[in-house]
Amino acid sequence: VDFVNSAPSVTLPDAGIYKITAVVGLVGLSGVLTSDIASLKLRNISNSSDLNGSTVELNFLVDTQKEQLVIDVLATTDGPNQTISLFGDATTIDKIAVVALRTTITALRIE
Repeated sequence: VDFVNSAPSVTLPDAGIYKITAVVGLVGLSGVLTSDIASLKLRNISNSSDLNGSTVELNFLVDTQKEQLVIDVLATTDGPNQTISLFGDATTIDKIAVVALRTTITALRIE
């Protein structure tokens, strides 16, 4: 999965439990096949851990088709200023893109 313009992320200011919601814009690029699979997840890059339950997949995209995926999970941080980032992979290189300008990651501290 290619990121267009930037790799989306959010920095959490304090230790605690957060509800993280990512709305991810994807687009099929030239030559994409309906069998190509995009796999996305959220990862705490401050402590190198994946957020449990954050992995989602999408396939059946065609050239120029736009889709949205929603990831909605809880994240527990153990210190201030930890960064949660979106990571992506695809079964075929350069066939699916995450459109960063059409992607949001929001955080709501719940505890």
